[in-house]
Amino acid sequence: MNDTKENSEEQTDNKKSAMIKNGAIIIGVIAIFIMLSSVLEAGPLKEGTVAPDFKLPVANVKISNSNEVIRLSDYKGKVVVLDFWSTTCPPCIAEINVLKRLKEKMGSKDVEFIGLAVGGESFARIEKFAKNRMMNYPTGPDLRGVAATSYKVSSLPTLFIIDKNGVIRDSDVGYQPETVLVEKINRVLK
Repeated sequence: MNDTKENSEEQTDNKKSAMIKNGAIIIGVIAIFIMLSSVLEAGPLKEGTVAPDFKLPVANVKISNSNEVIRLSDYKGKVVVLDFWSTTCPPCIAEINVLKRLKEKMGSKDVEFIGLAVGGESFARIEKFAKNRMMNYPTGPDLRGVAATSYKVSSLPTLFIIDKNGVIRDSDVGYQPETVLVEKINRVLK
């Protein structure tokens, strides 16, 4: 009789243990699903969002109107093309060349271009890079990643087109061809 009672208690304990394990697995799957869904929804700030202001040092002071800092709020009333990039990112460098050409072509149309280097690169490295690449628009390092975090930048290059009222009208991750950017900028200018 005792053996039967012990077997019954052992089976009950095994069932409880299995239920606890299954419950833990279900909770784990739910937690993973929640994390993945938040990651899938992550990405740069979306169209219609007010663009966060920032204040960062300018690496190429000679071409900057503000001399020593870049503030988005200084460009209110103009369309701003804001590019997050890195010196070690080939698509970023290709896009910088596009932005330089667009600055030459569209610079008199109430459009401003700003570059923010991310990835922990030093001010001196960004300054040298901007000079060697003859960047014709203000650029500087986002040394602590404050602006990149505010704009939810997770991949490079990431580009935003901000309207004259400081509202994001377009955001793109990855290299954007010149023709595509011209079309998007002109759409925001209208």
